[in-house]
Amino acid sequence: MQIPTERQPHWQSRKALLLITCAALTISVWMMSSGAVTGASVQTFQSSPVTRGNLEHQISAFGVLVPQKVQSLIAMTEGRVSQLAQRPGAMLEAGQPILQLVNPKLQRQLEEQELALQAQQAEFLLLQQQLEQEQLQLQHDLRLAQAEQQLLQTQLAAKQELFRQQIVSALDFAQSEALLTQAKQKVLLAEEKLKGFVSSSQNRLAAAELNRQRAEKQRDIAKQDVLALAVSSEISGQLIALDESLKPGSQVVAGQALGQVAESGQLLAELKIGAVDAALVKPGQAVTLNIKGKPMLGEASWVSPNVVDNFLRVDVALLSDLPDTARANIEVKADINVGTQEQTLLSDRAAYIQKPQQRQALFVWDASSALYQRREVLIGSLTPKQMQLLDGVKAGEQILLQVPAALLNNEVIAPEDLNG
Repeated sequence: MQIPTERQPHWQSRKALLLITCAALTISVWMMSSGAVTGASVQTFQSSPVTRGNLEHQISAFGVLVPQKVQSLIAMTEGRVSQLAQRPGAMLEAGQPILQLVNPKLQRQLEEQELALQAQQAEFLLLQQQLEQEQLQLQHDLRLAQAEQQLLQTQLAAKQELFRQQIVSALDFAQSEALLTQAKQKVLLAEEKLKGFVSSSQNRLAAAELNRQRAEKQRDIAKQDVLALAVSSEISGQLIALDESLKPGSQVVAGQALGQVAESGQLLAELKIGAVDAALVKPGQAVTLNIKGKPMLGEASWVSPNVVDNFLRVDVALLSDLPDTARANIEVKADINVGTQEQTLLSDRAAYIQKPQQRQALFVWDASSALYQRREVLIGSLTPKQMQLLDGVKAGEQILLQVPAALLNNEVIAPEDLNG
């Protein structure tokens, strides 16, 4: 008799299969982790082939937009600040008030000068009237003297005929001649008086006019002082600076610098480059600027002869219309195109090469020894990504780009030294 065997339940078979699968996954994950750790200890290194091509050499620069024309705001008179109408960054029209000062003393002086001018004007008019009256009187006296002379001359002519006929005596005729001579002297005297009066009256009027003009000038000065209490710019542009100490109630003295206004649309880029690139930049080179994300063409207009804090200043004239966002003191970035070297030896830039136009050590792959050998190479131009190799290497050779600091003075470097 055959005894039947008891079959395992279905759920127990599935449980065993699940345990086996989990164990296999655990072993796989452990093996992969071990391999990753082992692989992480291996360092890779980079090299670049020497090729022949064109090098577009650009130098990166940074800086700000600066105005070409700036007007300084100078207080022309003293006063107390009553209102600040504008703040730095505001766009202004010529003559638009920026801040208002008050000075009651200046207002009183203006009123006094107005009265003084009116008094001088009245005196001038009065003098004119007086001189006109005096001139009329002198002209009248002259005409009377001339009439008297004419009458006596007629009488003398008549007596001369009577004297010839011996009707009048010689004494009577002589008296008539004497009277005519006196009349002629009166006419001459009246003419001299009138002539002298004309000259003197002109001088008196000139003196009175000078006094009137002086009073008018004093009035204008007082008026300008009052108008100067409203501080404004003579040019349209942007208010780029305002004395931070200015506030309502603060005192301002004559000659005090209050701020600056930059003429709108007249900006240039004031850039800085590293001193190592100083010999490469010259006026006239093309420049591509980035102003608030918008590209703009420019041209180097001036290169400073002095290096300050390891930077060289380069001014760039803008050749295209400024974007609406362009303002003075906005930061900009730029690339200066210093030239193109055609069909020259190039490679990717080695991290340990920092200075252009110098002979420096590079590590070049030597296939026969399977080592990177130290070699003196004349470095030409440098860009952020490439370097020009003037001599010491050939096209097709490999340049080691990354070298640990501890190996920089070695004569040779083995690949395993880089991976260790």
